[in-house]
This record gives sequence, C-alpha cells and structure tokens, in this order.
Amino acid sequence: MDKRTMLALGLTLAILFVFQAYFLPKAPQQAPVQTQPKTETPTKEVAAPEKAAPTPAGGIAKESSAPAQTERKVTKRFVAETPFIKVTIDDLGGGISSVQLKNYKAKVKGTDYKEVIENIKPYTYVPRVSQHISTGTTSDETIYFSADKEHLNVTDGSAVITLTGTMSDGTSLTKKYTFYPEGYVVGLNATAQGKAETAVSADFAVISDKKESAYVFKGPFVYNNKLKQVDKINEPIDFGKNYSYAGFDEGFFAFIWIPEADLKPAVSVFKTSTNIPVLKCSAASPSIAGRMYFGPKDSNVLKGLNINAQKIIDFGWFDIIAKPLILALKFLNRFTHNYGIDIILLTILIKLIFHPLSVKSYRSMKKMQELQPLIKQLREKYPNDKQKLNQEMMQIYK
Repeated sequence: MDKRTMLALGLTLAILFVFQAYFLPKAPQQAPVQTQPKTETPTKEVAAPEKAAPTPAGGIAKESSAPAQTERKVTKRFVAETPFIKVTIDDLGGGISSVQLKNYKAKVKGTDYKEVIENIKPYTYVPRVSQHISTGTTSDETIYFSADKEHLNVTDGSAVITLTGTMSDGTSLTKKYTFYPEGYVVGLNATAQGKAETAVSADFAVISDKKESAYVFKGPFVYNNKLKQVDKINEPIDFGKNYSYAGFDEGFFAFIWIPEADLKPAVSVFKTSTNIPVLKCSAASPSIAGRMYFGPKDSNVLKGLNINAQKIIDFGWFDIIAKPLILALKFLNRFTHNYGIDIILLTILIKLIFHPLSVKSYRSMKKMQELQPLIKQLREKYPNDKQKLNQEMMQIYK
C-alpha cells in the first residue's frame, strides 16, 4: 500500500472520528418501549386510554394528562386480514389497535410480523374520533362499539367492517373500515348522527418518541407540493387545509392519511404529555373520510397511491445519486433475490463504467512519474530563473 493510500485512509478515519465526536446529533436516551405486535386473544382486556381535554371543532389542543373518570377495558377484538396486512380493531373506541405487515418481519431472524403501530400511550388505537357541539366535546374512547363482522378475510374484492356506537349524549357514531386485497391501504369513514350542529375530529397517533438512529428522520410530515418534515413540536402547529396528505415517518415504514378531496379536514400536529406526536384532523362537518396507508417506504408501492407519496423518501443532498442506485439494485434483485449479491454486482458495474477514466488517470500518473527525473534536472539547471524553468517544463508536457 503506497503512502498516498495510507494518508487518504488516515484522513478519512480522522474526519469520521471528528464528525461522530462533535457533529453527530445525539439520539435521546429512552427507556425500552414494547413494540411487539399485539397477539392477545380476543377476550384479553387492556387499559382504556386517558381522556383528552375538550377541543372546539377545528381547533388545536395539547393532550390532557388527566385520567379517564371511569376505567373501561377492551372486551372484544375484530380482525381483518388481506394478503398484505392483518388489522385488529378494538370494541372499546372502535379504532385500529394493531396493523401487522405480512411481508415484513419484526426482526430479521424472527417469525413475528412487523407491527406499524408503536407504543402510543395515552392513545391505544387510531383514529380517536371526537364529537364537537355547542355544549362541549365527547370522545369515542369510553364507548363500546358493535361490529357487523367479527372476522374478515379479504382475498378477491374489497370488503367493509362497520362499527356502531352511541355517544354519551345519544349521538350515533359509525366507523366504516374498507379493506382491499392489494396493497397496504385501509379506507375510513367516520360519521356522527343525531345533532345538526355536530362536527367531528380524528386524532392519529402511530409512532412513539423513541428514535433508533440519529441518521434517519422519524416524525410527522405534511405534503403540499413540497414535503414538510416536522422535527420539533414545541407547540401545536396548524397547517389548515393546505395539504395533499399527511402522516408519520418511522424511518423505513410510514403511515399516510389521504383525505377525500370534498371532505378534507384541517390538519394540525401536536404532541402529548408523553411526547407522542399526534396528527389531528378537524372537520367542519359530522363526517371524516379518506384512506390510511400503513406500509413500507417502497417507491413503487408509494407511487401506486397516485398522490406523489414517493416524495416522503428523502436522501437529502445525495438524492440525485441515491435514487438511481436504488433503482439499479431493485432491477438486479429481480434476478438474484439477494441484495448482498446485488451490491457486489452494482459495484462491479460502476467500476466497468468508470474503467476508461481510471485507465486514463493511471496512464497520466505513470507519465508524470517518468518525467520526474527530467523535471528535477531542469530545476537544478535553472534554480533562479523561474520563467525559463516554466518554458522548459511546458515543452516537456507537450
């Protein structure tokens, strides 16, 4: 190994050490959080979430830390399965408490499916729907819902599970979840009936505040022709209706809320007292409808949503270089089905593409080495005449 190579390696290691020691952002130290998929039996009981403070329709509020007055527990769970996802819905609150991805594992050598919904206490399901009327706000977190199906297996066409519950003031709240045989999308339609002035809001909490890597963004985002990643939530942030979609980026997986255009609610972001980021959708009507994406940050899958969802994949300054390389890796993987081999093949391919430039560079270096003795003689011959020395050296280079 020559001196230049050793010097380059030494400088690289020194730069890496300085960057990690002084410039690398420190990930906050968190206590371990249980994120394993929920595999309880349908009759197992879990604690009810804390009750949120009343919020006017369309407004923004921080999560209240006050416990619910009456503790209630889940008594039944309803399950919907497609070839891609397994979704669990609780009767208490009528929300989704678990989304497992069948094509991904929680651990590389494990057998459990990847769970998208992390530890989001005081929330225990998504979405939490609240009703806003002139006399106050009521939430679905203490309401038991009945479902028209206890188990749904979707293989051919789309299918719907309808849950119905009654609010404390007598208002009927209906949640309809639509499941599809292809993809990672679940349709949502939540409607409150009973009072003319009713408006509803929906809280979505999917990811915890635990960050595995300082290099990967984890948090809420809002897209409106340009991706806005929310790094810090010191106070509630209101985006209004100026968005196409919004959601949470886990790093390698994502949740995306895609509202129906004619029923688009205003969206805001806040965090709970336990630092859980929450996406709040506040409608001026008694209905909220849209699609919920629970799935991988795969560009091909995201493009299928037809909302420019692939924009959530952001490589920063290296975006222009990284995306073509990823496309090349995916193309090679169609034949090898092994990303390790794909990386080796891609490295060889890049070497072949730049081989002519490398050969030209090596030849130039070799020629310069051959000229060194002659250049040394000229410097000895014209030690005090720089002009003459430069003229003679130009003749050599020609």
